[in-house]
Amino acid sequence: MKKIVFCLVTVLLMVCVLCLPLFSASGASSTPYKLGDVDNDGSITALDVTYLQRHLAHMITIDADAEKRADVDGDGFVTALDVTFIQRYLAHLDIPYAIGEIVSNPTEPATDEPTIAPTDAPTQAPTQAPTQKPTTKTDPYELPPI
Repeated sequence: MKKIVFCLVTVLLMVCVLCLPLFSASGASSTPYKLGDVDNDGSITALDVTYLQRHLAHMITIDADAEKRADVDGDGFVTALDVTFIQRYLAHLDIPYAIGEIVSNPTEPATDEPTIAPTDAPTQAPTQAPTQKPTTKTDPYELPPI
């Protein structure tokens, strides 16, 4: 009888040990990470862009944590748009996301619903004309017309 109880306890213990990773990996990790740092080396470089492009071309696979760091727009998917935003960050261009900042909470997928309900208040036209004529800035990278 003691041998049967010992075998049952041993089997139960082995099942618990083998199933433990399934339950611990199911929750989202809350460890802080740098948004856009795909390779998790502490800095955002062209290597992060390369890894992400190779992943999107199905040349390599990245783990779930790297996908979380690569999803800079927070829509829940890693796309070429995420690559573009990281490239714009590296080129010091305007980006609408906090690339390069430490994120401590997992980002939730973006929703298309407005956060503030629109109001029905009437809008009024300005009572006087603008005092200065608006100036147009030329783009230094714009090609001349042909």
